[in-house]
Amino acid sequence: MFSPDQKPVFGEKTKKLREIFEGNNSNNWLTSNELRKCLHILDIYPAESQVVEYVHDACQISGRLEKKISFGEFCYIVSVLEDEYRKCSADRKSPNATPPKCRQCGDFIFLGGSCNPTTWRGDTVIPFLMKHNLTFYNPQRDDWSEELVQQETEAKDRAEVLFFVIDNVTRSTASMVESANLAAKGKPLILIIKRFDGPHKEVAGEKLSEIEYEDLCRSHAYLTHLVERRGIPVFSDIDVALECLRRVLHEDIPLEELTLKDGAIPVKHPHVRISDKFRQIKEAFDKHGADYLNRDEINEAFKYLTSADLPKWVWHSSGPDKKFNLEEFYCLVTEFKNERQLSVASILRGIVRFPIVIYDWLIGRSQSCPELIRTKSVQDYDIFLGGTCADSLWREEIAIPILDKAGLTYYNPKKQEWTTRYIAREASVKDHCKALLYVITSQTRGITSMLEAAYYSGLGRKVIFCILSINTKKISGEELTENAIKDYNRARTYLFEITQECPHFQNIEDAVREAVRIVQEQSY
Repeated sequence: MFSPDQKPVFGEKTKKLREIFEGNNSNNWLTSNELRKCLHILDIYPAESQVVEYVHDACQISGRLEKKISFGEFCYIVSVLEDEYRKCSADRKSPNATPPKCRQCGDFIFLGGSCNPTTWRGDTVIPFLMKHNLTFYNPQRDDWSEELVQQETEAKDRAEVLFFVIDNVTRSTASMVESANLAAKGKPLILIIKRFDGPHKEVAGEKLSEIEYEDLCRSHAYLTHLVERRGIPVFSDIDVALECLRRVLHEDIPLEELTLKDGAIPVKHPHVRISDKFRQIKEAFDKHGADYLNRDEINEAFKYLTSADLPKWVWHSSGPDKKFNLEEFYCLVTEFKNERQLSVASILRGIVRFPIVIYDWLIGRSQSCPELIRTKSVQDYDIFLGGTCADSLWREEIAIPILDKAGLTYYNPKKQEWTTRYIAREASVKDHCKALLYVITSQTRGITSMLEAAYYSGLGRKVIFCILSINTKKISGEELTENAIKDYNRARTYLFEITQECPHFQNIEDAVREAVRIVQEQSY
């Protein structure tokens, strides 16, 4: 096996990557945050959930429990992502490009997100907007009443930018649901999420239990994923977000074109997954069943993966008895891809009037990159069984028997221990489902499921709902306060209100049968 301080260099590409790796690692390994920073240096901008999945993929292949990656794994991730980026048309319009400025609206901002008892609007945002002559609508009012709902809706519709803050002193359940839905609809959203400092923190005057803290942290991570999936950067600092707002409005810069220099964390091609690539390279290396391969064996593994022999320069740089481990194989493949890319580009640049279509084909770039990049490893399903997991049995006892009887396929996301590493994979699965069923039971806080449902409804997908209000004072063995029950039920009410175009049911069996009907209708 390899030592973590081993950083094999086979040419200019791996040399450059080693310099980046050595300048940003922790004890010869990269964490998720360090990996994302390194990728940014290379103008690669994955979403947070993609980075988590990349690290998980590498660790799963290596059998490593600790979530960190080696130098060779870093090289391979870079080479695969550069390939994927080349396949996407560099000048394609983002599916969520900021719409043209409405001159009748002017520079009008809607200040959404967390309300009482927060003071971020009056303390920070409103003084900034007034200083820069920007008009705004503030929905936080002491005399708020239901009659103002229509006024707020009209203000959102005519706003040039929706400026939303999800803070860490309230649960902000309804605001999170609204943010997910607005992002999916392609609204011009600047979102700031203030992550929680730790468990037992006081929120809305109440101390969070560890379980509720984990629930809310998961919902913050999931909301970040959903918004970044639309190519929109998510902020953690209000002042930075305000300066970006000023640039968007005064300099006509689309949200998607904000850069690291602006203080934003850009996101490009958030649908790209590389799990298959890791499996393929490991399969090629493992064909000989050894930790180290000789020259003939490594060449055979290389040829299995790339349909080509290793270039001769590899043998010049190593003795005849040299043996290669998986770490070195990652680096060899990375260097070969770089050399091949440079060679093809050099040849084609010297051919006058060479058809651009042939050029693109040879270097592996497609003429378009659809928003939904269909991953071959993900099969198509009829129905996604979303919603409450934990100890609920509605899938096993109600939904699955009905779907089996109807002869429909389904994806069940329920796992014994769900973590954020499943976010990117499940997003790809949902892209391959004909209908999405969301059952939010009365025995769960359910905020992450509600964010997901609000998002996919906003995308215009076929979504079926069964939303049940919390009717118990205990969830997961913990007592719920009256305020907590109100907060989570408020999110349920809001989700219901913004998804009126979708079918809603108060009975789980009825919702499942409607999902069956919708899928069968699509098949005719």
